[in-house]
Amino acid sequence: MALKWLLYDLDNTLLDFDSGAEKSLNETFEEFELKNKQALIASYHQVNHRCWQRFEQGEIDIPTLKRLRFELFVTENSLDMNPAMLNRSYLTRLSQQVKEIDGARTLLDQSHRRFDLVLVTNGFAEVQHPRIERSGLRSYFKHVIISEEIGSNKPSVSFFEHAFRLMEQPERDQVMIIGDSLSSDIKGGSDFGIKTCWFNPKKMENTSPVIPDHTVESLELIPGLWSL
Repeated sequence: MALKWLLYDLDNTLLDFDSGAEKSLNETFEEFELKNKQALIASYHQVNHRCWQRFEQGEIDIPTLKRLRFELFVTENSLDMNPAMLNRSYLTRLSQQVKEIDGARTLLDQSHRRFDLVLVTNGFAEVQHPRIERSGLRSYFKHVIISEEIGSNKPSVSFFEHAFRLMEQPERDQVMIIGDSLSSDIKGGSDFGIKTCWFNPKKMENTSPVIPDHTVESLELIPGLWSL
């Protein structure tokens, strides 16, 4: 059956989250006059990755994730400072970061002419809403779903059930999710029975049991999948 709906992930699919996070961390650590910034940034990324893994596996919720990652970061680096203040500074800066992935705007222009679009993100509402509005991407999407606001996250079935209720229950083979994360976007889509496209610009090897229907290394290749 022909595609009717496209679900787009936001971070590192349409907007360059990694560069925005790096810039925001640098500015935050400068504000608090922390030394060895690069080592601290590497440490933060490790802690953050562990926390997001626990979140995707359903072990912790968004408020816990938001609080815990800077608490662990401060503890593991023996820093004498308030983790909540670090967190607030970082999130405020992050909410202003809107650098686009190459080809994102062109892809959305093409997508919007042919399909109904839904933005699906596991991010924090206080960060994602300003980024979506500031970037000018909001007008492309019929619905925007942020995990914190609905109480469930990719890859959970409940996240996709919520999306399908908003979409008025299309046939599952009429829907494709496009995202950079095998563990949330592709696993969630595959488990729910919709088509999946893994955006893999870094050409990473897939060593997971999750098998996407399609893999692309550039956003400009995605329109070629729509008639397959």
